Amino acid sequence: MIRKKEKLGGSHIRWIEFGAFKKMSFVFAGLVVKNSEGQSPVSENNWTDKFDDFLLVEGHLSNGIVTPKQIHQDRIVSIKKQQKLRSKQNFPADGILTSQENLFVTVQVADCVPIYIVDPKKKVVGLIHSGWRGTLMQIAKNAVDEARMNFGCSPKDLKVLLGPLIGKCCYEVTPEIAVLFPSSFVNYKPRSKPKLDLAGFIHAQLLESGVRKNNIFSVDECTYCGPDFLCSYRKDENKKGRMLAFIGIK
Repeated sequence: MIRKKEKLGGSHIRWIEFGAFKKMSFVFAGLVVKNSEGQSPVSENNWTDKFDDFLLVEGHLSNGIVTPKQIHQDRIVSIKKQQKLRSKQNFPADGILTSQENLFVTVQVADCVPIYIVDPKKKVVGLIHSGWRGTLMQIAKNAVDEARMNFGCSPKDLKVLLGPLIGKCCYEVTPEIAVLFPSSFVNYKPRSKPKLDLAGFIHAQLLESGVRKNNIFSVDECTYCGPDFLCSYRKDENKKGRMLAFIGIK
């Protein structure tokens, strides 16, 4: 699952490459995870500089890094080819779609779902942060609608990947939260908290939006009970460590 480690400025960047995008030569996407010392990639103030270095090592020139100010809602920002941006600009949103080359979109996750979106025909990419609030507000469906309206994407052409997240095996929620979701995505058991299936609900939203079933992919790793290199807000006891999901058009 881990592709490689790179030594940059005295620290290691460890990242995951997804097989679903390997045949798409115009896409560079992945997930930066904990390094070999167990440190989070975004636990330091200069993480964007390290990410710039990482991109250079991997052979990519960056025209900017865009990280939304994640607000746990359903707002999507579209960045078109002609739009000029300041370096490392961010927006109050939980998702970004773009057709700009060498512009790298990132979101920070630790149990929430990173959703990668690619349209191979229109050469559009996107990245969504979906926690329980965003999932409840159907941010994945909103992203598909935005891709269609702002870039002319057809939902049936979209390739969508759900990265590592806290799985239905471990995601306990309060009854007050559980009751907000369709019962088919909640596992109720006596004398225990309900468990929520975020991935299942997002998958259903994508299908309803017209994304083809065989174009939806998932990384079958739970951030809570899975490998130690994955950041988990719950397992790591609310520490500020986050993983960095990224995607860009070469």
